[in-house]
Amino acid sequence: MTSPRKNQRILVVDDNRLIHTDFEKVLCLHQRRAEELARIENLLFGDLEQPVAGEGGPNFELSHAYSGEEAVELVRKATSASKPFALAFIDVRMPPGMDGIETISRIWDLDPIQECVICTAYTDYSHEEILKRLGNSDRFQILMKPFQPIELKQLALSLVGKWNLSWQARHHERNLQDEIEQRTAALVQTIHDLEATRGQLVQAQKMESLGRLAGGIAHDFNNVLMVIIGYADTLLERCTDQHFELQEIIRAGERATALIRQLLAFSRRQPCNPRVLDSAKAVESMRGMLSRVIREDLGLTFSLQPELYLEIDPVQFEQVLLNLVVNASDAILPGGGGRITVTSTVVDLDGTLVGYDGKTIPAGPHLSLEVGDNGQGMDETVLAQLFEPFFTTKAQGRGTGLGLATVYGIVEHSGGSITVRSRPGQGSTFGLFFPLVEPPSEGVVESPPDRSSTRGDGNLLVLVAEDQESVRGFVTMVLEQDGFRVEAVENGQLALERCVARAGAYDLVVSDVVMPELSGVELRRRLAELFPRLPVLLMTGYSDLVEGEQVRRIEGMLLTKPVKRTALLEAVHTLTAGKGGAG
Repeated sequence: MTSPRKNQRILVVDDNRLIHTDFEKVLCLHQRRAEELARIENLLFGDLEQPVAGEGGPNFELSHAYSGEEAVELVRKATSASKPFALAFIDVRMPPGMDGIETISRIWDLDPIQECVICTAYTDYSHEEILKRLGNSDRFQILMKPFQPIELKQLALSLVGKWNLSWQARHHERNLQDEIEQRTAALVQTIHDLEATRGQLVQAQKMESLGRLAGGIAHDFNNVLMVIIGYADTLLERCTDQHFELQEIIRAGERATALIRQLLAFSRRQPCNPRVLDSAKAVESMRGMLSRVIREDLGLTFSLQPELYLEIDPVQFEQVLLNLVVNASDAILPGGGGRITVTSTVVDLDGTLVGYDGKTIPAGPHLSLEVGDNGQGMDETVLAQLFEPFFTTKAQGRGTGLGLATVYGIVEHSGGSITVRSRPGQGSTFGLFFPLVEPPSEGVVESPPDRSSTRGDGNLLVLVAEDQESVRGFVTMVLEQDGFRVEAVENGQLALERCVARAGAYDLVVSDVVMPELSGVELRRRLAELFPRLPVLLMTGYSDLVEGEQVRRIEGMLLTKPVKRTALLEAVHTLTAGKGGAG
């Protein structure tokens, strides 16, 4: 708000026209002299571009009213035009209309800050009568008739100055109020943003804590499952009876393994190996499996745009789609008419679409993959907890609460975003958005490594590094039964020292990843520097040390626990193929 020029407007209200002339002489003397000088200059010299300035002094701008009613109307117009009077000189007696006291009261109704001077004689109202009608106020002064010119001029100067100072104070107060409101709004927005950030931080910390818990559970459980499945698998090959019981043990172990992998997926700690996939072909390859996991009374339709590529771990992509379709199936009540749709298309986002996590999805071309259903839908309470790990609306025993949490973890970890549209009774649609990538360049397809399985000849020496005694014993047993000589140590540091002490003695090192003192990844790095031709096979139940690029670099030399006997031997034979014994 900008400050206007100083207000010098004065209203004179009197029924006697000679009084108006007196006010003009006293309050506009300098202006009248300047006008007279300009007239004389014009007669003598003609029109001048720069007329000679008159004497200095207040440049009051007078307006005249000859009755109270006329004065009220002038004030109304001036106020409406935002050109208020700074001061009004008002005679008390103005027959036959309203008197000066009533005029002031009516003026104040229109302009409450108007300064007024009551011009009165001793025969007019007493001071007590005036106060009774107008109240105690600093907005009016009393000027007794007859008054001196100097008295009138000084009163005008003081009251006009007072009005302008008062206006400036109100002007600054309004500016200050506007600034306070703006800063308050900014503060409210900042608090809102901080609360949102705090919520995201709490969620991130919760996911991090759950992830660490999941990682620890996965590491320990996978070691246990490796022993259970491994020995059961070994017994299954030897025994002629009790096949059913052993197969049930193995199947139970595999179900536990799948659950552990879901824990790792939602916590983003499952080692992944991203690949560039044709989304349509990837979904089409799952059509049969998806049809089998839903109820027979449900319809499943696909509408897939071809040649839309994304980068994601193929196994995790299948897990995401499978979980969403199963979730959609569970959301539809039996009774016929249920349908699930899987749709893929390309969308060019403008940077305004917001994901479930409240973050804006970046602008640019994206693959949009939607899984929709016409099931029960969800209310706001369920939507708010939708991706919380272990949250489920299913009956006890029918769900772990990890399916959608797994989807969220995989999609976020793969650089994608999720949206959810749902209302009670109107079904749900989960939208996945992945940045589009270029299709893989056509070239020579890499041949898979030779995994021919020939038994050890008794000359090949394998060093096993594993901190869990039961796992170490199982691996040693499997390798020795297959004809290998085996030495075993309980951590990476001992394995490194053994390799250095017996340089060239070992044909292969089999190592766990997570071990005290020296990890398997660091052991592999140091052995590669010391003995470049010594292969190292890593096994992991879970590790933050093995992800992304590391997985791609050591592919073929990394096994995920629980490792079955056949998979272990296949990897060992591949890495020792062509060796005839080192020691």
